[in-house]
Amino acid sequence: MSEQQQCVSVVVKPFACEIAGCVYAAKTSSMLKSHMRTHSGERPHACDVAGCGYRATTSGALKCHVRTHTGERPFICEHPGCPYKASTSGKLKSHVLTHTGERPFHCTFPGCEYSAAESGNLKTHMRIHTGERPFTCDIPGCIYSAKTSSNLKSHMRTHNGEGGGVIIPLPEVPVPVESGVVPVPKK
Repeated sequence: MSEQQQCVSVVVKPFACEIAGCVYAAKTSSMLKSHMRTHSGERPHACDVAGCGYRATTSGALKCHVRTHTGERPFICEHPGCPYKASTSGKLKSHVLTHTGERPFHCTFPGCEYSAAESGNLKTHMRIHTGERPFTCDIPGCIYSAKTSSNLKSHMRTHNGEGGGVIIPLPEVPVPVESGVVPVPKK
């Protein structure tokens, strides 16, 4: 047997989810049991901080959540001179990219060279290409939608005049037009 053949390992995942359309498979029955909670909505692990109400599907997820109350940050950046500490290994991994400059998440839109250090930033970027605007204003009569939650938050200030924003009057009866824009009646 060659040296290369000895280094190859195969991960066997014999515990498959039987929910139609789900392709999840696990190495252990306990991992499959935890996965099944994503389908059932079961969250058996409860935060015991008074008034919190958080529930998790796994004890590990609860342990990470509890750190939001305790402030514990056990994951320490090893970059020389960096004081950063994180509450989860995933947050530390994202932070380390600020030192390396690595941007492993790349836009797949033809001709676009955008890349990001975090998958969430790429997801937001992709909305430029798709036109998706998932954050919608819930004020009756307002049709505003945004690509980011922060843009929606800024928009909401236009309804109440906070932050020096201009109050935008709403139409009494929305009039749909072909472009999807509802005109605001003039005073």
